[in-house]
Amino acid sequence: NSDIGIIRFGRMPVHWGAGMVFNAGMQPTQFIGATADRLQYSKQFDSLFLLGAIESRQEGFIAEQDDTIAGTLGLYYATDRVSAGLYNVYASQSSEDSSFGQFTTDLHGAADFGAVKLETELAFQYGSGDLNNGLDDVTQKAFGGLLDASLQMDELIAGLNLGYASGDDNLDDKEFKTFSFDQNYDISLMLFDQVLPTLKPTASNELNQGLETGAARLGNSISNAIYIQPRVAYAVSETFTPEFRVLLARAARLSEEETASNYGIELNLNLNYEPVENFILRGQAGYLFLGDYFTEYTDPNFGGSFDSNPYGAEVNFILKF
Repeated sequence: NSDIGIIRFGRMPVHWGAGMVFNAGMQPTQFIGATADRLQYSKQFDSLFLLGAIESRQEGFIAEQDDTIAGTLGLYYATDRVSAGLYNVYASQSSEDSSFGQFTTDLHGAADFGAVKLETELAFQYGSGDLNNGLDDVTQKAFGGLLDASLQMDELIAGLNLGYASGDDNLDDKEFKTFSFDQNYDISLMLFDQVLPTLKPTASNELNQGLETGAARLGNSISNAIYIQPRVAYAVSETFTPEFRVLLARAARLSEEETASNYGIELNLNLNYEPVENFILRGQAGYLFLGDYFTEYTDPNFGGSFDSNPYGAEVNFILKF
């Protein structure tokens, strides 16, 4: 720490903006988040912040030259009410048989006007190189974005979340167009959080953990999607706040052979109870009305009839210290 800035070295959590692309997963209910072994420089100029880093983002096999190395440059402007920034990362991974480079630019903005809060994030990824499986001269062009707005009126809080993640209409060519949010950007209990559909295996063992995902159409992150999610919460007391959310989602792009694009509608009820400081009891329940993207799909190995609407619940005891 000096007059010219702050220099840090070591393993650090990596988080930017709303966590759409780079998410440190700092919440107790989230997956292990993004970290990097980095050499970082940062400097503040009044309301402007500068960050630069060289980092190892992903460890490959021991004794193999296959780690992911990245360079990062970020600019961030913040006042009491408004903030905006641009985060740029170039990452490269090379091995004996492959070499791939990817550039990510991520624009984030937020505004807090007291009763009204706004947040948006837009990201573009471009990559090119040769892959391990002999697929050479591939390119990646993907885009994603979100907008979140909330309005508080005394005890009532209303909000709206909109999002887009580009999809790919041809999975057999050398142009990758699918964009995926970080898996820790959570908006629901099942859709984009659980692998769907998940079936009962013929035989359960330690390898499959009692789950069959061979017919999966969606994973545990927002990808190839357009969604809208209104929400409303009411502070019954200082310690208890129930919230109701409705998520509507569909595919952003489909292949020429597909016509069904509706992922479905998910209803979520969240209950948050904080009787004392730093202790939270949180309950979530959800019901998913499956769309035709699932119900009209027939898997070549597992058949069809994926029309049983899933439902679930989750209870978390959270202690902060």
